[in-house]
Amino acid sequence: MLPLKNIKILDVSRLLPGSFCSYILSSLGAEVVKIEEPGVGDYYRAITNSGDFIGPGQFEALNYNKKSLVLNLKTTEGRHILHQLIPQYDIVIEGFRPKVVGKIGLDYPTLKKIHPKIIVGSITGYGQSGPLKDEAGHDLNYLSYSGVLSLTGPLNRPPVIPGAQIADVGGGALYAVIGIIAALYRRDKTGQGAHLDISMTEGALSIVGSHYLESILSKKNILWGQAPLSGGLARYRVYEAKDHQHVALAALEPKFWFRFCEIIKKPEWGPLEFRGQGLGKRREKILERVFHQKTAQEWAEIGKQEDICLSLVWKLNDLHNHPQHHFRRVFYPVRMPSGRKARIVLSPIRMTDMPRSRPKSFPKLGAHTREILLGMGYKSKDLSRLKKEGIIG
Repeated sequence: MLPLKNIKILDVSRLLPGSFCSYILSSLGAEVVKIEEPGVGDYYRAITNSGDFIGPGQFEALNYNKKSLVLNLKTTEGRHILHQLIPQYDIVIEGFRPKVVGKIGLDYPTLKKIHPKIIVGSITGYGQSGPLKDEAGHDLNYLSYSGVLSLTGPLNRPPVIPGAQIADVGGGALYAVIGIIAALYRRDKTGQGAHLDISMTEGALSIVGSHYLESILSKKNILWGQAPLSGGLARYRVYEAKDHQHVALAALEPKFWFRFCEIIKKPEWGPLEFRGQGLGKRREKILERVFHQKTAQEWAEIGKQEDICLSLVWKLNDLHNHPQHHFRRVFYPVRMPSGRKARIVLSPIRMTDMPRSRPKSFPKLGAHTREILLGMGYKSKDLSRLKKEGIIG
């Protein structure tokens, strides 16, 4: 049995953070109902299917096996329907700015009166308090406020935007998952519900918390291209090979770096990186030329044979060919709502005797509205009226 079987979640969030949170909880067995806006649904659904600036499939990757209920929370009756649902659910996930949640009836004091044991996970940019609490933002803003962006990119160039949404997922969604599971455990012990105040900025800041402490103790700013793990070390960088593909060298420990230096016939370089002086610009240029002497695949083979933390930089659409991912069955074949064949990345959580959750369905917008409301006691004539008035979809 999946560990969260019989746990029911209302996901009232939009875009990536809340969807990723409920995706992980769903993969552990929870039943998730997405509350979506009439017409457009979750904005993530709208922008990934419109081809605007985020490509197809990103909504489906995080929302399979969920149910979709279209409900207009800007209307009094829409909020009334939501409040009727609350006692049947264990968890509400939302991502609205604090000034908005009260207007749409999602504030914790209101929900707690309806269902004292409810667990509300609020995933916001800056948290429920402070001067920024109602300021708009996205992942890049949270990374800038948290210091993560100041650690990312090559020396003498502007900070580089990470290719994945670190604050949305690592700083927000995953911390919310941890908090929700902890709140469920506490509720089993005490009977108390909880309000989780998850700030994506604080979550991202916690990821670089050790770097922050180092900067305080050393009394200097650690900036992009200078920190050991963001370009400051020649033995921990990405290099271009002969075929213009790239390899990642992460020979942090002496045994890996010393062996690498022997392979490239520069054994005298070994101790330099451990004396606090680095290789120096001249040697670094020579090292770059060394990597141009072989193809990326040839370097990757050397890395595998010598066990020195040297690997090929794989591109997204090639990943399913990697033998490690194939052996671990990371990808699962599906047929998209459009009819196209594709692969879904399964949840990485593996547990003894727990079957892995696999995609069975992709919810069309409002596909479960009728089913859910009829189950609440509404009649077909009621649903016709609610749809006509734009309260449901």
